[in-house]
Amino acid sequence: MRDLVVRIGDRVIASVPELDVAAGECVALVGESGSGKTTTLLSTLGLVHGADVRGRIMVGDVDVLTASPARLREIRGSRAALVMQSPQAALNPTMRLGTLMSRALARHGVKGADARERAEEGSARCCSTPRSCAATPTRCPAARPSGSPSRWPSRSARRSCWPTSRPARWT
Repeated sequence: MRDLVVRIGDRVIASVPELDVAAGECVALVGESGSGKTTTLLSTLGLVHGADVRGRIMVGDVDVLTASPARLREIRGSRAALVMQSPQAALNPTMRLGTLMSRALARHGVKGADARERAEEGSARCCSTPRSCAATPTRCPAARPSGSPSRWPSRSARRSCWPTSRPARWT
């Protein structure tokens, strides 16, 4: 990243003269609230909307500021990713985790039974016991017990997204 400037109207909301991240490297941006950390990282993935973003942002050989939406989808998650401080806040609390995972996988060309299998495998890697993983895709983020939001699959909760007696389902 070189000479990044993000503006809304006349106001500069993020400015980064230089930032290099090597392949396989993880970088944490730290700073005061409102200093532009989130805006900077969202810019890196081409996710800042309604702002004037200038400079040079390269992810491998992809120029993020000129890339097509399809090309940006190709790099998101496969070549560059963003984990927010509170990843659970990005989840829709009324949508089942299986649906969220299926939508993300579909963006990368994985659909149907293959998407469901991958979601279940991913859930299993994050769960502490096989029993707790069995219903993870049918749970909602709100059904997750306290603990690390980055390991969002619920370990023990069995309730559905809504405070009703509806049976849990995949989507």
